[in-house]
Formats: sequence, structure tokens, C-alpha cells
Amino acid sequence: MNLPCRISQHPNRATLTRAVLAVLLGLVVVAAPPAIAQAVTPAFTYQGELRTGGSAANASFDMEFRLYNADAGGSQVGAPVTRTNVAAVNGLFAVQLDFGPSQFAGDRQWLEVRIKPAGSGSYETLSPRTEVTAAPYALGAVAALANSVTSTSIVDGSIRGTDISTNEVQRRVTGSCPSGQYVRVVNQDGTVTCDIDVRSSGSVTSVATGAGLTGGPITTDGTISVAAGGIGNTEINAAQVQRRIGGNCQVGEYIRVVNQDGSVSCGTDATGSGWSLGGNAGTNPATQFIGTTDAQPFVVRTRNVQSLRIEPSAELFGGVPITANVIAGSSANSVTPGVRGATIAGGGVPTGDSDPDFAGEAANRVTDAYGTVGGGYANRAGNGAGTIGDGGFGTVGGGILNTASGIASTVGGGEANTAGESFGTIGGGFANTATGFASSVAGGNGSAASGQLSTVGGGFQNTASSQASTVAGGSGNTASGQSSTVAGGFMNAASGGQSTVGGGASNRALGYTASVTGGQANCAGGDYSSASGSGARVRPASDPGTMPCTGFAAYPGGSGDQGTFVWADSQGVNFDSSGSNQFLVRAAGGAVITGSSANNTPLGNRLRVDGTLRVDSLGAAGVTTLCRNVSNQIATCSSSARYKSDIADLDLGLDAVLQLRAVGYRWKDGGAADVGFVAEEIAVIDERLVTRNGDNEIEGVKYDRLTAVLANAVQELAARDSLAAEALAKLERENAALREGQTRLAAELAELRAMLDANRVER
Repeated sequence: MNLPCRISQHPNRATLTRAVLAVLLGLVVVAAPPAIAQAVTPAFTYQGELRTGGSAANASFDMEFRLYNADAGGSQVGAPVTRTNVAAVNGLFAVQLDFGPSQFAGDRQWLEVRIKPAGSGSYETLSPRTEVTAAPYALGAVAALANSVTSTSIVDGSIRGTDISTNEVQRRVTGSCPSGQYVRVVNQDGTVTCDIDVRSSGSVTSVATGAGLTGGPITTDGTISVAAGGIGNTEINAAQVQRRIGGNCQVGEYIRVVNQDGSVSCGTDATGSGWSLGGNAGTNPATQFIGTTDAQPFVVRTRNVQSLRIEPSAELFGGVPITANVIAGSSANSVTPGVRGATIAGGGVPTGDSDPDFAGEAANRVTDAYGTVGGGYANRAGNGAGTIGDGGFGTVGGGILNTASGIASTVGGGEANTAGESFGTIGGGFANTATGFASSVAGGNGSAASGQLSTVGGGFQNTASSQASTVAGGSGNTASGQSSTVAGGFMNAASGGQSTVGGGASNRALGYTASVTGGQANCAGGDYSSASGSGARVRPASDPGTMPCTGFAAYPGGSGDQGTFVWADSQGVNFDSSGSNQFLVRAAGGAVITGSSANNTPLGNRLRVDGTLRVDSLGAAGVTTLCRNVSNQIATCSSSARYKSDIADLDLGLDAVLQLRAVGYRWKDGGAADVGFVAEEIAVIDERLVTRNGDNEIEGVKYDRLTAVLANAVQELAARDSLAAEALAKLERENAALREGQTRLAAELAELRAMLDANRVER
């Protein structure tokens, strides 16, 4: 058969791809010489030619062959056949494949080839698969394939005695027995062996009866029966039939054992008349009790299942158990073997859908010493780690799926709560955890007190994860700094030591003793810093990667902008600090600083100071770095290179100046007429020439900066004048050269004309 496929090898690497090489594969059927009778195997030879980069390959490859029942997809037929280190010499290779005698049973099959460099890389599957087609002629089959011969394949009546195995198939039975005999054996070759039928000869003439029987002798017909009183001790099997009971017990005794020979063994009736269903009076607790006198538990049943079990401890003191386990409620409730002092007061159900009105059913368990479960179900006191003392004294009051696994830990109730550390406490709620030493969660849902001595008062999904940290309530709050506090609110975090968030939403106190009093999206990132309002942010030392303390243009390192106070109004954009020990306030409606108790109203977006406003020098002593510009605005006057970086030539010149529109105008607030520019028009020329307010609106023109623009324009005009003068001089030089050329051409023309005139005269 012919099986074409494609294989390729990258010219620079020992890996296989699909598009460069081609292998022509063929199937060679090798028949045995006719002179020697040998069994034909199902193996066949698979040959091919391998080319790489257009040349015959000379290397070794690992190949894997698989049979499938479809040209794509389908199921694999039989096991794969692998051939390793197949050598390709001048591109030619050959392998012998044997998929077993049962694989080619007449169904269509396809061959899939996988190949890789010998000993390295991974196999690559060639596509498409190639159908395995039948050979034109078959020499014959030594044996039929498994399950290939059916009843329709056999000619009726063609199976004879010589065609069957007599060890497995019975030949036709041809023998018979004479009258009075029977067939005792059917032999392998179909003959039979006979024997005499004893029932056909002789007769019984008399049946006599012995002791204990009556009715005989019988010579023809009659009845034999057991005589009355005919069976005594000698006729019975004492191991199976009880002999007559002849023993008895004295008064105050009871029959304890009936012996095989009919005698009895007696016991003393120590309980007297027993416990009355109507109650007993005059009992002596020292001698009269309900219970056990050995080391076995005492069990009380209802409806024939355990409802109460009292187990004595194996630990003795003075020869008696030191305590007992009390297991009440469901028969499925349990105390781990070896645990002592455990109490299950009730509740519990078998695991599975045992209660038709509830879900999550399971038993109550105590796995560590002196643990207590009050009720509910699926609750556990103890950690279940196999050591009875490392989670002892835990208490679960009730509820469902609660666990008190820490030493002396407590879960009051609720659902799915876990007190996992020593002395941890959960009052109730749902899915709360107290995993810090002596931590507590009062209630709520999904809250966690994981720090030592930490507390969560309640709320939803709050976390107190550091030592002595506290979250009073709210939702999604985190106190992760040592001794940090979140009073409430939503998604607040106090992650610095002794930091505080009073409430609000999405606030973060990141620095040491930092505080956020409330508001929204505020960050107190520096030590001793404070932030309030909306979007007020004090920079932390480095990027914590969590909002709202991430996304700053730069981080100062150290302790962040320590000692800085930032208050921001509700404009909806962040108001960030830029250094330590700053006092920053953003108030679009104006700000008032006063020592008066009167109600002062801000004037628009201005700053009102009730008293004297002092602006100290920002530079060295005696040097003022603040001045008043021509527009009556306070601006910095210093222009030293000490304060500048990235100094480069200005790119605003004559074109920018030509766009300036000088206008006259009058102020809307009733002010005098004035001249100048419109800030919005200047902003179109260059944003650096205008100012903006807190709402990002264009506010004013930076007139001082126009000086640089005008200087740039003058320099550009001067440069243009210089270029024009140079161009004019060049034109004058070129004009003189042209005039000189014209004079020379005129002389040459006159000379030519004279020559032409002379030529005419000569002719």
C-alpha cells in the first residue's frame, strides 16, 4: 500500500515542522519461501524516503505509529507501535510494524505517523492520516482472525468428525445399552459404557420395626410410625435437642444458664424488685443505682437507638475514673476515642439528607479533652488533629457548622463560624473566624479577627488582622496595623501602627499613628499624617499597590510625607500632598480662617482671613521670593537656574506673537475698563501661558511669560533679517556675473556677424 505523508526539519534546529520535507512511505509484504513451511506473522515492513531542505536526510529519528478507525477523530485501534533510533541513510529508512493479528479484521483503518529527532524534542503528528488499503492478492491465512468467522461463513453440513477437537466437542453418540442396563458413561468417540439396572431385579419381602417404632413387620404394604414415648435420652442428639430441664433456683435467685443435660446455673437477684416505672422511694444511692459496675459505657435508648451515652474515662484516680463523657442527642454524635470530660448536650443528625426541612446535616463532635457542644448540628469542639490536649476546653453553644478548635475557644452559635486560636471568641453570626490569640468577633457575616488580641464588633466581611487591632463594624473594613482602629464605614483600612479610620468609605490610614476622620477615598500615607474630606491624599513612602494610596506621580521614601494634614472638598478629583509637614486645604467654596466665634461666610472661591495674614519669606533671610505682578497677582519672582531643570530653547516665536489678539474690555463685577488678552485665546497658542482654577477651568494669562515669547519673536525677526541681507548680497553678485556674461556674448555675436559678412563677399 502507498502511504504519503509530510515531515520536515528546520535547517538550523533539530526540531520538526510540517511544511518543508516530504516522506514517501510504502508497505512491503514479505512472503516466506514456498519450500519451507513457516507461520506467517502479522508484521509488515514500512519504508520511506526522508528529505530535508531538498536533500536526502542522513540522521536518526524516533517514530510512533497508531491505527484509527477514522481519517480524523475516531478511536484508536489497538496499542501504538514505537520505533526509536530509526536511521535514514541517503534519505531511505525501513521499520517493521506489528499491530497484532486481531487489528486487521476487515474494517477500514487509517495510519497516523508521529516523528521527532532521536532522543530529543517532542513528537509531531503528521496530517492527514493515510488509509491502510488491502493488498491486491493474499497468499492465504494460517488462522482466522479473532471474531472474524461467523455462522454464515461456514458451509452447512461441512463440519465432520475429523474437523473437531474431541477434547472440546462431543462426537455424535452412536452406542446404546440392552434392556435392563443403563448408559453409565458417554465416551469421547461417541460410544457408551453400560451397567446393570439393579432396580429391575430382586424385591423386598418384609420390613421389620425396632424399638420406638410401631406398625411392623410389613410384607406387602402398611404404615410405620414412632411409638408413643418411644424417643428418650438415648435417641436424641443432646448437642442439638435440649434435654428435659430438671434443675431450679432458690428464692432470691434467678436462672442464669440452662445446661445441656437439663440442669441449671443460678445467679443472685441483686436488684430486688427493680426500678418501678412509677418511680422508686426509699432507695440507697450507695447500693441502688442504674448503671454499670465495670468499665463499660452506660447507654440509654429510645426507639431502640442510642439517645444518651455515658462513658467512664480510662484515666483513673484512686482506682476510679476521674471523669466521664456525656453524649446525648443523635446516635450519630461522637467523642473521639481517648478524649475525656467531653459533653454533647444534644442536637446532631446523621450525615446526608436526614432532616427533610434543613440542609448540611451532620453529627456534633468533640475531638479534644473537656470540649462541649450544646446543641445544633455539624458542630465541633476541638481541632481534630489527633492529639486530645492541643484543642481542649473548646465550647460551641449551638448553631450549625461551627468549630471551636483553639484551646478554651468559644463559638456562641450562628453558622459556619470558627474560633481557631487559643481563647478566641465568636458570639455568633455567619462565616466569621477568630484565628488570633484571644481574638474575638461579636457577630456579623464573614468577618475575621486574625490578629493577637484583635476585635471585630460585627458588620460584614471586616478584618482585624494585627495585634490589638479593632474594627467596630461596617462593611469590608480592615485593621491591619498594630493597635489600629476602624470605627466603621465601608471598605476602610487602618494599616499603619496605631492608625485610625473614623468611618466613611474607601479610606486608608497607612502611616504610623496616621488618621482619617471620615469622608471618601482619603489616604493618610505618612507617619503622623491626617486626611479628611474626599480624595485627600498624603503620600506614603512607597507605592502600596492599593487604593487610594496608589497612583502618585512620585513617592518620597522614608516615612512618607510625615506630619502633613490634607483636607479636600467634594470636587471628585484627588488633592495630594507634595512634602512633609504641610497643611493643605482645598475649598472651592472658599475658606475662612478666624479667631471669632461669629458665623463667617467665605467669599466665592477666595480665602478670607479675619485678622492679619502674614506671608513669611520662602528664601534666605531678607530675600523675598513672593512679589505682586502687573495683574495684582502674587507670583514667584525667583528665576535662578538653581530651581530649574530640562532648560531648552523656547519654540514660541513670531508665529505665536502674530496670533496674539490685543483687546480692550470691562470687568463684569463693575470694574474699570482694561486692556489685555483673553485667556482662552492664549491657551490655544500654548497652555503654558495660562492658569487654571481648581475646577480645571482656564482662569488667567501669565503675562510675565509673554516676555519670553516676545523675546523669542524678536530673535526670530533678527535671524530673518540676517538671512535676507545675505540673500540680497548673493543676488547682487549673481546679477553682476550675468551682466558680465551678456557683454561677452555681445562681443562674440558681433565677431560672428563680421565673419558671416566676409564670407558673403568672397562668394
